[in-house]
Amino acid sequence: MPTRMLAAAALVLASSLAARQLPAASQTRQFDARDPLKIVAVYSGRWHSEDETFDTQFSKASKESVEIANTCSTDGEFYVCHQQVSKPSGPAGAMVIFLWNAKDRLIDTYVMQSTGGNAYHGHLVMAGDTWTWQAAAPDKSAPTQWRTLNTFSGTDHIVYQTQFSSDGGEHWTTTRQGKETRVVP
Repeated sequence: MPTRMLAAAALVLASSLAARQLPAASQTRQFDARDPLKIVAVYSGRWHSEDETFDTQFSKASKESVEIANTCSTDGEFYVCHQQVSKPSGPAGAMVIFLWNAKDRLIDTYVMQSTGGNAYHGHLVMAGDTWTWQAAAPDKSAPTQWRTLNTFSGTDHIVYQTQFSSDGGEHWTTTRQGKETRVVP
């Protein structure tokens, strides 16, 4: 789970659950209907990320290089990842748990930051090579909603965008974007 996916997942509040679907088997990832969680194994390993943050009401312009180590395993019906992030501002860690939600045909996510606080519950919705991290139940009355998009190019490259919407999801503003490249599987 590259850092932007996990770190931003704690902030993600998307506006729509309409894209609830699993991707068809593609050349970049193999999907096994008997074990839907195998598809998220793509995040396991070591990654390097080059990020850019934009000047918005929620962020200040900056650039950053980040090293990410994701140690993942299956535990019963869960896929669990421990993430260690090394960045100029200091190390960070998170535990992410994935659970296949057969009723809604999406993956439930639970993120716990090593810095403490409440765990975040959301969904990972996959539509082809674009995976969207979103809130479990987006609050339409909230003044600001968040989402993180991960677009894959094969299994070793991800372009991500963290975005917010102040108008119920009609328009999205990117606060951060970057490219993540697998260093070691």
